[in-house]
Amino acid sequence: MDCYLALPPELGISPEEFAQIWNDTAECRNAGEARVEDASASTFDPVVAGLLIGLALNVVSSAVYDLIKKAVAKKGVQKRIDVRQIEQPYGKNLIVVTIIDE
Repeated sequence: MDCYLALPPELGISPEEFAQIWNDTAECRNAGEARVEDASASTFDPVVAGLLIGLALNVVSSAVYDLIKKAVAKKGVQKRIDVRQIEQPYGKNLIVVTIIDE
């Protein structure tokens, strides 16, 4: 299943960094490959344009959400995050990461 992952800029992780961390972590890589997508031709909100990561996942589940949190933590991010899936009408689901205010 192909989907997009949108990261908030405030997280301090570039799409390239996230994709590298994801693909270098065996547990994450086993779930699917991450690649940076060109968001300029998409119909996404401009707020997330350029921050999209394509994930070719075997399954989208709470286990994948935990892997996303693990990959973010590997970068040293100490912020609490929320991960939600949004079904899109054009086929690819969008997984959105947001920072939880403390």
